Amino acid sequence: MLRPISGKQLKLHFRESAVFSLCYVFHLGEPLHIPFVVLLVNGGDGSLQTCAEKLDDKVPLLAIAGSGRAAEVVISIKKFVGKRQGEIPTHDQFLRLYVDAMGYAPSGSEVYDWMKTIAEFSKYVSMA
Repeated sequence: MLRPISGKQLKLHFRESAVFSLCYVFHLGEPLHIPFVVLLVNGGDGSLQTCAEKLDDKVPLLAIAGSGRAAEVVISIKKFVGKRQGEIPTHDQFLRLYVDAMGYAPSGSEVYDWMKTIAEFSKYVSMA
């Protein structure tokens, strides 16, 4: 039988003080960590990386509109894919979405890979 462990064992993981992955722990012999939501508030490239990794695992993401930077990139990608019926942005379109939200060009080519993953799994992204 699954039973919740004390609230003391509710874990909050974060990167760049912007991406939060909440996990509730259950006991069935060994602790079981079940991520149920990622909350994105502002953030930078590290936050985009974390979001891409979590979305690749099909963990839902909630991006807070108006909080800036990485959250705005994710929201822009979600809107782009939604308006174009699932079309993934081109490299140049990703660049424009990134620059419009962040105010500068991406620091490395891996950023495009993260944005592509976010676009591919955008059905797991919600905005608030």
